[in-house]
Amino acid sequence: QKGYVKKIRGKKVPATYSNYISAKMRVPESYMDYWAKAPQPYSCVVAYTITQDGDVIDVQLVEASNYPDQDLRTLQLVESLSPLMPPPGTKNDIRVTELFWNGPI
Repeated sequence: QKGYVKKIRGKKVPATYSNYISAKMRVPESYMDYWAKAPQPYSCVVAYTITQDGDVIDVQLVEASNYPDQDLRTLQLVESLSPLMPPPGTKNDIRVTELFWNGPI
């Protein structure tokens, strides 16, 4: 899909569907609260499906942290994305696996 080109540290990076998802995730007012409550260090891996209609379904915790309350907040953050713009260039659902982390890797 055509999009604007954003300049990051001297490099031009084309807009991508992944960038769109990241931006959409940062929109809710609860997003800043999410990171304010996140322990440090924190990391978990979440997988979810985006349907061809843009619905976010089948949200699963793939790799839990030692902080079940934050893991639950992470799952809720992902679920709050729905509905999204349908995935471009496909007539199928797509599966996304994403690392959420706070602190050094």
